[in-house]
Amino acid sequence: MVHKKLRSGTRWLRISVAVGVLAAVTAVSSGPATADAPSGFDLVSGTATTDDLGAHDGVTESAIVYETAITEGCAVWYSQRNGVGQRFYAMSSAISGDVGDAIASEDRDFGILFWSGNNDHDANNTPIPSDFNNLGLTYYLSDGSVYGTGGHTWDPGTNAVITWLYNTDGYLYGYDASTGMRAKSTDPLASGTNLYLGFANGHDSVLDSPGTTGRAVTSTCGNTIVSKTDAAVTEWGDTDTFTVVLSSAPSSDVVVSVTSDDTGEVTVSTSPLTFTSGNWNVPQTVTLTGIDDTVADPTDGAIVTVSVVDVSSDDDFDAAPDWPIDVSNANDDATPASGYSMVEGYASETEVFARPGEIAYDTPLEVGCAFSYSKKSGFGHRLWEFDGEISGSTVGEAIQAIQDDPSYVYPDYNLLWVGYQQDHDGNTAASPTTEFRNRGWYKNTGSVNWDPIPGDGSDDANYTSQSRMDYDIGDNKTVYWFYDPDGYLYGINEWLDNKVRSDHVLDDGTVLYMSFAPKNSTTRTYPTSITKTCWNVDISSTSVAVAESGSTATFTVVLSNPPDADIEAGKTLTFNVASSDTGEATVDVSTLTFDQANWSTPQTVTVTGIDDNGDDGNQDLSVTLSVLAGTGGWFYDGLPDQVIEVTNADDDAVGFTLSKTTASVTEGGSTATFTVVLDSEPSSDVVLSLASGDTGEATVSASTLTFTNANWNATQQVTISGVNDSVDDGNQNTTVTIAVDDDNSDDTFDGLADQTVTATTTDDDTAGMTLSKTTASVSEAGSTDTFTVVLDT
Repeated sequence: MVHKKLRSGTRWLRISVAVGVLAAVTAVSSGPATADAPSGFDLVSGTATTDDLGAHDGVTESAIVYETAITEGCAVWYSQRNGVGQRFYAMSSAISGDVGDAIASEDRDFGILFWSGNNDHDANNTPIPSDFNNLGLTYYLSDGSVYGTGGHTWDPGTNAVITWLYNTDGYLYGYDASTGMRAKSTDPLASGTNLYLGFANGHDSVLDSPGTTGRAVTSTCGNTIVSKTDAAVTEWGDTDTFTVVLSSAPSSDVVVSVTSDDTGEVTVSTSPLTFTSGNWNVPQTVTLTGIDDTVADPTDGAIVTVSVVDVSSDDDFDAAPDWPIDVSNANDDATPASGYSMVEGYASETEVFARPGEIAYDTPLEVGCAFSYSKKSGFGHRLWEFDGEISGSTVGEAIQAIQDDPSYVYPDYNLLWVGYQQDHDGNTAASPTTEFRNRGWYKNTGSVNWDPIPGDGSDDANYTSQSRMDYDIGDNKTVYWFYDPDGYLYGINEWLDNKVRSDHVLDDGTVLYMSFAPKNSTTRTYPTSITKTCWNVDISSTSVAVAESGSTATFTVVLSNPPDADIEAGKTLTFNVASSDTGEATVDVSTLTFDQANWSTPQTVTVTGIDDNGDDGNQDLSVTLSVLAGTGGWFYDGLPDQVIEVTNADDDAVGFTLSKTTASVTEGGSTATFTVVLDSEPSSDVVLSLASGDTGEATVSASTLTFTNANWNATQQVTISGVNDSVDDGNQNTTVTIAVDDDNSDDTFDGLADQTVTATTTDDDTAGMTLSKTTASVSEAGSTDTFTVVLDT
């Protein structure tokens, strides 16, 4: 049997496995034949004979039910009659006694399926979902596209052979071999459910009854016939398997063929399978392998058919119908939309194909930023921690690598996965703790209040610790993931009815990436308008310089986004502005306020240097902008302080100043003066020593001068006095030295050079001699006279 490939709709690759029910037992119920129903059937309502279903009389429909219950692992097939509606009655246990009477009298929600008509079993024309509490089926055309959902929308057509398998996975599967149409229950049935197949005449004329000649209803039960009806392989090497086994021992060999209708997409490991009386109950395994190609086609399909080879098999098994197994072959030639990269599977520009498809958003989420998007139904959302931005590979490749590496230990990369427990390969066995190393988080069930930290006791009533990944935001709602500067990750939806926060602070330097994966075998469109927004403050300069001379410097402050968002309107943001040392520099404003009107307009802060008297060197200080408590809203309240470094250049220098550097005195006793003063205020006393280089020529009035931080700027006078001598030595220069007494002075003055004053002493002595007389008188008689001579100097 050949089935069309699936090339549209969900785009799952199909391998039509004509597996069906392989051990066919002509099912004639063991129940007694009646005069008002075919053998093996009971009458539910209206009229029937062994051959016909009575006409619908406008009040009551004629309905019969197959007496044999279909339980897990069992199948039933029959030839469809146009105009006869089919239905399954789902019972929690087997019916004892007359099945028709039990169904007609039961007042319970038992119907799961009703075809080609919407009368209930009492024929009052009430729609099926109301009276039958329809459990839901999805119908697929042969190309894989969804034909419809619900309980009464698919009419397989006249004389079609319909097969139903109540598989051991709990699902009910239907197959029309003539058209390739299929059906599957929306959810697995409750364990222990018994299904009863019913038929009803919705026409105003008598119709041939199912169960009559040429329309036999056949059922079989036993071991699992086919272990699965859907399978998935990939172009990158993932295989899948299923098993086939007979439900009863054959009298001769049964040969089963397994064929793929497109071996360019999927191949089977073995065919045919031969069952004997010795191995009939031993499952035989078939391995399905995806074939790689170089075409960026979506997940394409073939149909693998498992069917009994009649000419080579026990005739009792010839009637077993073919059965399709749908096998997806995920494409590895992925071309996702710009801004995304593939983690696994295939994606187009607009869709992520069914599990295990997964795409990564390439933009990192850093501190102070948020992702927002409209959440799509059926998507799992994952946030991954990395210890820095990804480089050297795509984001998708990096995520795939850590998913596949069980030894990967840092970071604990799956921080939060919203809504679905499947791992990235789509199985449901994954543990959030072991498979994804999920770290803890809290769910806020009260009012929006992100200020208290969960677990500190301040808001415990509103927070509940979560251990599983069952946080679902709600379909088609705008979602915000905010990486707060306080180090926590926050999640919230636009309706404020679902909020979460991590219970740990992320490591410094951590960046987050998001990925999206369909939760099941349905193709999903991309999340709508995913954007990244950062709530930061932009400061024009992080350092400025001023001077004690009074010079100024400015910087501007502006916000990256307004201080509110869709979820929190009307907020303003106020910064306190403060200098760390107003003795060195001041600011001209104490606050800056931003609102919805001015958030994008830069505001200026002026810094002015303050003069002092000390030689304290260039001083470093800071101007800090801190968020005023109660302002800023959700996105700014955790903003860390913004610090601008300031340098105030000193205009003071250590030193001392002399009023003069030369002076004149005389040996006659005249004097001269000069003054001394410090250039800057000392932190402790400064002692200056004074010394004359020649105290025989000049002396000073003091040997030391002491300056304190109280009198440092008051001049102190020094007197130089000339010293007389008796020598005509001429004018003499004497050096008076003024020096810092290092041991007794402020250390900042220790390195100062000595200064001098040159004192000139005018000499008052003249070289010469003095005679006692200038005339003398003597005689020839020998008289004498005398005079004396003495030096003047």
